[in-house]
Amino acid sequence: MSTLQLATLSCASLDEARRLGKGAVEAGIVACVSLVPWVESYYRWNGELRAQQETKVVFKLPQNNQELLKEYVLGNSSYEVPELLFLDISNSLPLYENWAIESCYGNVKSESV
Repeated sequence: MSTLQLATLSCASLDEARRLGKGAVEAGIVACVSLVPWVESYYRWNGELRAQQETKVVFKLPQNNQELLKEYVLGNSSYEVPELLFLDISNSLPLYENWAIESCYGNVKSESV
């Protein structure tokens, strides 16, 4: 079992996704962020069916940083109920996993992967 996790977050705009993603990397909470602009979501809110264009953020982080990411998202998301989901990784390339963990804890030895 990998010590990394993926987390996904829906954001109301690309600008918000960029701000949250960059902030999480700068804070050392996550190793890497990928943005997927233009996803269309359908959901019920206050009993009403809604459709919205959103940006999906995919975070890669050490499992130990899960609570830090929750706190960060709750304090910075524009959504009242942010859709933050965590996915366990069963296996990963050890080179990438080592880089990701080291990058969060300030021990990166290489500028590129």
